[in-house]
Amino acid sequence: MPGVYWAHTKKGPQDGWERLEQHLAEVETLAGEFAAGFGAKEWGRIAGRYHDIGKFSDAFQDYLSRAGDPHVGDLTGNGMRVDHSTAGAQLAAESFGDWGRLMSYVIAGHHAGLADWDGGNGGVLRERLERRVESWQDAAASWLKNERLPQPNFRVAPTTETCSFKVSLFARMIFSCLVDADFLCTEAFMSPDRAKRRALSPPTLGQLAGSLRGHLKDLSIGGRGSVHDLRQHVLNLCRQAAPQSPGVFTLCVPTGGGKTLSSMQFALNHAVTHEKVRVIIAMPFTSIVEQNADVYRGAFGDVPAGTVLEHHSNLAAEHATTRTRLLAENWDAPIVVTTNVQLLESLFTNREVAVASCTASQIV
Repeated sequence: MPGVYWAHTKKGPQDGWERLEQHLAEVETLAGEFAAGFGAKEWGRIAGRYHDIGKFSDAFQDYLSRAGDPHVGDLTGNGMRVDHSTAGAQLAAESFGDWGRLMSYVIAGHHAGLADWDGGNGGVLRERLERRVESWQDAAASWLKNERLPQPNFRVAPTTETCSFKVSLFARMIFSCLVDADFLCTEAFMSPDRAKRRALSPPTLGQLAGSLRGHLKDLSIGGRGSVHDLRQHVLNLCRQAAPQSPGVFTLCVPTGGGKTLSSMQFALNHAVTHEKVRVIIAMPFTSIVEQNADVYRGAFGDVPAGTVLEHHSNLAAEHATTRTRLLAENWDAPIVVTTNVQLLESLFTNREVAVASCTASQIV
């Protein structure tokens, strides 16, 4: 067995490669931070700690040494696959009982996507948990420790459809946290310049709320008449509702009543009060998304690109930059304007989810 274990390689000498322990520690930390937003920090942390332990195997290390190639698939030089994600899934299933099975879906799918349990097709989770994998345990002995996987923070009644939905969504959110953390940490090593383009600091939600207040004040100067008074009334009601506890709010106002900006003022104030991290606006049609996103950009004035992230299939070229394309990968922006379809696909796809750090307890 080698004395040093690698996670990713670059062209050049080995001293420029990424150590496996470093990668696991970074993903563990970041996935835990993402999952903390919905009370599941330990789930995210353990998923990050276990996700690549199969890379401790001699077979995978031999592959890296011979291929000397970045993290592109699991193909060795002779075309034989080295499976590095099943090991962590098996360990989770063995270590954590029934909840470990849920964790195993997450870890096994962090490259291939969430699998079915069974179904006769290759790659199903049942088959993977029974698969013989390359030995990795001795090499990872000093890395692993006794972990405790807490029960998810929602009430469990397995016979109800509601609980099944909660468990499924919880697994998808942990999956998203792991995939996003793994991708970002790998990108920071493999493509540091690309990673730096993500790091520009946007305005805070508090700053955006203040900018919007100023914009609305300017709009109201000199206004008069019944329509103006009704718009101010709607705005005041939205401001009054913002400090209330998070939940479901409705705003039924006719066209021309100022819903677009009044509801945004509510969302920003509510987010600041309850320490949320972003506002997501989902709408049924791309034309409405485009119209409202333009209104928001105008209201906030001179802010960095991507502060208002517009994400849908018909995005205009002038609003699609290198930075916004990066932000669209995980919606890491203060304000996201998207379609209902895009939101639902992001939540319920079996592949990487776009809302890893936009979790239900963090958004308005």
